Amino acid sequence: MKTILCAAVITALAGTAGADPLIGNINAGATTGLGTIITGSEGRSKAVGFTMGAQSLDLLNVQLRLDFDTAPTPGGIAQVAIWGGASNPTSLLTTLSIVGPNAGVGIFDFVAGSTFTLDANTTYWVMVNGAPGNTAGFYWNVETPATTPTGDAAFVGYRFSASVTPPTASSSVFNAFQVNVVPAPGAMALLGLGGLAAARRRRA
Repeated sequence: MKTILCAAVITALAGTAGADPLIGNINAGATTGLGTIITGSEGRSKAVGFTMGAQSLDLLNVQLRLDFDTAPTPGGIAQVAIWGGASNPTSLLTTLSIVGPNAGVGIFDFVAGSTFTLDANTTYWVMVNGAPGNTAGFYWNVETPATTPTGDAAFVGYRFSASVTPPTASSSVFNAFQVNVVPAPGAMALLGLGGLAAARRRRA
């Protein structure tokens, strides 16, 4: 009976372990403005910050609305990373890779090469810049009308620089992004133990 009960709990947990949006402002049906030009040769960079709540979560992906085709010199290469820092991005934590080519217009997914946990009550920054030395560029689009990022994490703000990475100047241009997460394994294990304990109490 215990084996059946454990299997039932694991199955239930698996069914609820889907990805959830943590924070963002992407509206799939929205019209878009051009937004911020990112180029590698000029050192342009843009970042958006958020502070985690009381739960640690594993990063699934970062989604950005980009336009590789319309920039004054199209064909840029997007470099995306997660940085740490309380009020500005100060330390590189992990780099993300684009799913598919750096080409086209739309919503692009970026993923980490290995599991990356976003720790509770910690501030993170999604950093976007171009490949160093690449004179081509791309747009990090905005939604029209401008949309403030919302979600379970707290929005910190945008930072921009036309010449250096990381950026530190505040920006009022709300580029379109979304951070998606899944429960961290430790949280899932605790949830499973809680379910087993509750089941045992019901049988007692």
